[in-house]
Amino acid sequence: MYKSTPGQMDDFLQGNVWRDLKDEVEVWIKELQETLSDPDGPTDMDVISNMRGSIKACKNFLQMPVVLIENMEDDNRHEKSDKTNWR
Repeated sequence: MYKSTPGQMDDFLQGNVWRDLKDEVEVWIKELQETLSDPDGPTDMDVISNMRGSIKACKNFLQMPVVLIENMEDDNRHEKSDKTNWR
């Protein structure tokens, strides 16, 4: 199902591309949080809700590589377990 391996994903996490992406997304989060905490910031609840949703989406994005690694490792464990239990 996955095109990469847990090892490749670990390498990606240690690399500069991920660091650059992570740094930029963290800037976005900070800017959104600052706007939300500004007393003169948005008051429309739809805008506030959208901004909060954007923060959550950014945080989820930052967790994605770790979640993918965990899913890959779980899949590998289940495949090995299925082969062992089959015999």
